[in-house]
Amino acid sequence: MAIRLRDRHSMSRMQPGGRAVTMSSAALKWTGLLLTCLSSLGVAVLQRGLLRVDTATQEELAAAVADPSSGAASLVSAAVTCSLIAAMAIPLYAKLVYEGWKRMENRTSLFLHMALCALVSEIPYDLAMSGRALDFDVQNPVWGLLVCAAMLEVLRIPKPRSRIVSALLQVLVVAGALAWTLLLHVYMGPALALLAALFYFLEGNRTLSTLGGAALTIAQFPAPLGMLFVYWYEPDEVRDARYPYLFYLLYPAQLLAFYLLGLLLQL
Repeated sequence: MAIRLRDRHSMSRMQPGGRAVTMSSAALKWTGLLLTCLSSLGVAVLQRGLLRVDTATQEELAAAVADPSSGAASLVSAAVTCSLIAAMAIPLYAKLVYEGWKRMENRTSLFLHMALCALVSEIPYDLAMSGRALDFDVQNPVWGLLVCAAMLEVLRIPKPRSRIVSALLQVLVVAGALAWTLLLHVYMGPALALLAALFYFLEGNRTLSTLGGAALTIAQFPAPLGMLFVYWYEPDEVRDARYPYLFYLLYPAQLLAFYLLGLLLQL
């Protein structure tokens, strides 16, 4: 993981528009994972574990929040804060799936790894978020990343020479990806699909893609602040060859860990 601050000497040699802060691919992944852990902490531990939202009635929760000695109001504030901060992970993962798709030579392997991660994560996700082993109301966001990768793969297929026809086909592909995320009830799926498409079409225009991403995620504020990390991202040649499956394993692992912690707090 590397977040680098350029020294004064190196900054003097930077081209106009250069950035004093850069983030490597590993730094972006670790930041996204930490933000995701905040989401799990807020739901599985604070809401379901300490506030017992699964079993308490609305009247009981309201009474607890109104009672200063219970500490429930502070727990609610902490849970809301965790959820808000975690929203900044949305642009990060959209950027990561785009960069992973773009740089991966064996895209079949990428699809298989993401599909396996989505499958393995589904039960831990449902347990952490709702306390049920299977919750068909919402699916874990890895499914959304898989849809994004499929959308990008279709977008790269050569288009007809007619610009109008080509543009229409691209719109249909993105619309199809949005439809799939909605049909599958993927958490934050539409936002992920739109951001991945934005990074694809605005490749090479860092400023415009950053502003566009902030506009697309304004409804999930403070998600637009996550675009700062995307703006600081600097592609590197270092691959995670030593631990190629680490982040695929850490996502379901942290879901299960926070679920078990929340379960212990309910005892």
